[in-house]
Amino acid sequence: MINRFKMVALALPIVAILFTVPASASPVLNTALTYVGSAGIAGNDIQLTNHYDQGAAWLPTAVSTSTSFTSAFSFSLTNNTGWWPQADGIAFVMQNAGSSALGGGGGGIGESGFPGSLVAASFQSWYNNHSGITFGNPYAGANNIPLGWGRIDIGNVTVSYNAMTTLLSLAANISVDSTVYAFSQSQVVDLSSYLGPTMYLGFVGGTGAQSSDQRITAWDLTTTSVPEPSSLALLGLSLLGMGALRRRRSTVT
Repeated sequence: MINRFKMVALALPIVAILFTVPASASPVLNTALTYVGSAGIAGNDIQLTNHYDQGAAWLPTAVSTSTSFTSAFSFSLTNNTGWWPQADGIAFVMQNAGSSALGGGGGGIGESGFPGSLVAASFQSWYNNHSGITFGNPYAGANNIPLGWGRIDIGNVTVSYNAMTTLLSLAANISVDSTVYAFSQSQVVDLSSYLGPTMYLGFVGGTGAQSSDQRITAWDLTTTSVPEPSSLALLGLSLLGMGALRRRRSTVT
């Protein structure tokens, strides 16, 4: 038993070397994005829609689907016509169609009819009011939040993906005219299998017969590289070697 604990103690520094991979965290500047459709810069915000239109904002460079990440963002949906309900919603999207991609408007919120595969954290308003993890169909959101009936909706959202476990997690705290709604959801999604080797990260939004000023007011993105299979194999060989060396020393002693 004593020899076993000594072997683990010797092996731990090797684990630390292989698995301590620097994380890159920074606010995403609205000037660094690629805008599609109605989307653009409005002050310090990313404005996705303002009237009867649809738009998208993407990071211009693809990210590896083998990368773990945390996307923390805030959004505002403002009824800018005085008619209820406001429409139609926004989504944070991981997709493989490129930085010029955009789906249809209305209740599809720029997500339905998308030209490639996508995974999204959707926040749909109007009469629909579905929120949650979706795969190109915002109507499938599992949580009912009455975003359409608010004058001003303010949301704070965190979307995290663990590339080692392929677990996608969503946590949202949303104020609808000062009434707070919160939910969380997790789902196993292998982004490498679903989207391919790389993905584009960003936002979509859409309106239809009714309107809304839909904005992303803050966005922080943290990415962490995952060890390659060759590194994991090296770790295994190193542990085996340390164990063999320890057993040999114990036998000699």
